[in-house]
Amino acid sequence: MVNGVSKLATAWFGDGERGLATALGSLTTPIGCIVGLVMGPIFVADFKDGGDVSRAQQEISHYMMISGGITTCMCLPLLIFFEERPEKFPSKSAKFSSSQKFNFMSDLKLLATNRNYILICLNFAMLYGVYTCLGAIINNVTSPFGYTSTDSSIFGGVFIFCGLSGSFTVSSYLDKSPKYLRTLRMICFGTLIASTIFLFVLPKANLLLTVLNIAILGIILLPIIPLCYSFSIELTFPVSEAMSNGVMMMFSQIVGSITTVLGTKLASYHPESEYTIIMFLGMMSVSCFTSLFIKEDLRRINMSRNTISEKVGAQAT
Repeated sequence: MVNGVSKLATAWFGDGERGLATALGSLTTPIGCIVGLVMGPIFVADFKDGGDVSRAQQEISHYMMISGGITTCMCLPLLIFFEERPEKFPSKSAKFSSSQKFNFMSDLKLLATNRNYILICLNFAMLYGVYTCLGAIINNVTSPFGYTSTDSSIFGGVFIFCGLSGSFTVSSYLDKSPKYLRTLRMICFGTLIASTIFLFVLPKANLLLTVLNIAILGIILLPIIPLCYSFSIELTFPVSEAMSNGVMMMFSQIVGSITTVLGTKLASYHPESEYTIIMFLGMMSVSCFTSLFIKEDLRRINMSRNTISEKVGAQAT
């Protein structure tokens, strides 16, 4: 999905539209998570020990069939009506990317020797790992301090909803003013500050204060997804979007899985401590540090700008 979103944004949208297009595509996963969390309890009732196992299995089976049917119906229009590429490309970089042939080894070698790309991969992996882990074990982290499962559901919903709002705002800003590096640093240091505050707010067991803190954290943290998708392509152009974003996402998923396992163990062994939050702070500190050494080499945008300059110069002569 990551690769598809990146290629669609590159082929079908111009430089002033790609940021928002990437945000809309990449954030469908969190939106789908919300829909899945809402649909589950509607079709499957709470199952307790001693309950009717066969009924629970039947409800789960119905839920899976309905989910599969909805997914299939949504994919059919895409398979029938979607075109591979536009008749007229919105920019020279879009045309160039579409004409490039995929070469795994060549692209991988270019990525491995790109210092900026390695740094942004590490940066994204740290923040994405926090996002993944927090979404998976938020109940484990908050319940020892007196918060209920309902409170945890509220935290998760507020975090994603506010994060979506922040992502659309950041993406729209980047379309108008492509200050990727400045925005990246603001996200890194902003999440570190918001998480540090969360470390002191959580033990107070104040629901309103905690919800407000979670909302701010979501607004700042979640935009890292569309931002890094676009920024990594800019830093590695003309490498295929499938490689640049695919390798970055693979590495981030590995880090996210390890972080979730460690976070779960910390929350289980020390339930009334903030060790998991401290682990998050350490990862965010790494992201802040790496962001200081990334250079804003916007190769895709510069290619389009150079083309426009050449056309203007030709018309003047």
